[in-house]
Amino acid sequence: IGDIIENLYEVKDIKQGGMGAVYIVRHRRWNTMMAVKSLLERLRDNEEDKALFIKEAETWIDIGFHPNVAACYYVRNIDASPRIFIEYVDGGGLSEWLGLRKPVGWDLFIDCMIQACDGLHHAHSKGLIHRDVKPANCMMTKDGILKVTDFGLTKRLTHDSTSETYSESSATFPLDRESVTAAGMGTPGYMAPEMWIPESEIGPPADIYAFGIMFFEIICGRKPFVLKPGEKRDKLAIAH
Repeated sequence: IGDIIENLYEVKDIKQGGMGAVYIVRHRRWNTMMAVKSLLERLRDNEEDKALFIKEAETWIDIGFHPNVAACYYVRNIDASPRIFIEYVDGGGLSEWLGLRKPVGWDLFIDCMIQACDGLHHAHSKGLIHRDVKPANCMMTKDGILKVTDFGLTKRLTHDSTSETYSESSATFPLDRESVTAAGMGTPGYMAPEMWIPESEIGPPADIYAFGIMFFEIICGRKPFVLKPGEKRDKLAIAH
């Protein structure tokens, strides 16, 4: 904290995320706060992993600007590793933000969920699917604006309107253990049934399903399907 990187980025804070350290920096020329994410250290020596990381960051950039999507500004190599520069959201995660406002009325719950819908709809309108919708990936500004973030699992989709099918045309970020299953990618507690099946077609309905799980969780204080100690993930898949 306090270091100035590349004579441009002043490090204001360092937080831990699912993929490692997230640097909160001030862009000295733009006078703008940004969150900076890096490729996992164990993957930095692999050129294919680096290329994939950059490609998928560019997919996030392609979503463009929307008030309910955390913007991805650009990717830049620093110390031989790609870094993603993302809009900094100052109010914390959705669950944390709501927790500070208890008791929470229906008007606030509904407002937050409509904002999440608007952000996801914008991504879907660009032919992109998030694939890891959950409260931790919905960040709040201090004044109550929700921004969907962490489009690291994003898939670019080609929609065949005649058959109502979707084809995937990009791969996925390397993820933390919570977000990886043997069958596919996502966070198990929020994954739609089709996401548990290898090589299945995954479209916007998977995001809608995960949104429903998230809505249930913030209202009820728990997910609808939870593994008991010692139970295998197969039981969670069957529950979904």
